[in-house]
Amino acid sequence: MVHAILDEFTTNIANVVNNVCLSFDPEVIIFTSFLLEEITSLLIDIKHKTSSLTIKTTPLEISNNSKYATQLGGYALLLRHFFNLENFDLHLKI
Repeated sequence: MVHAILDEFTTNIANVVNNVCLSFDPEVIIFTSFLLEEITSLLIDIKHKTSSLTIKTTPLEISNNSKYATQLGGYALLLRHFFNLENFDLHLKI
C-alpha cells in the first residue's frame, strides 16, 4: 500500500517536472522537500521517470536546507507585509 502511494507520488511529480521543463526549459530544478531529502530513493525514481518522458535531461537537485523552506517563506511573507516591501525582492541567507 505505501509502496503504491509513493510510486503514484513519484509518477505525478515526474509529470509536473516534465511539464515545467517543456514550458520553461529551466537549467536545473531544485526541490525543497524534506521528504525527498530523507528518502533519497524517491528522487532517483523521479529522475528515472522524468527521463522516460522527455528528450532533454534537466538536472534535478534537492536544496540543502529543505527543512527550513516553509519557515523562511513564511518569514519572507510576514516581513514583506509588515514593512510594506511587496515591490522588493528579499534574499534570505542562512
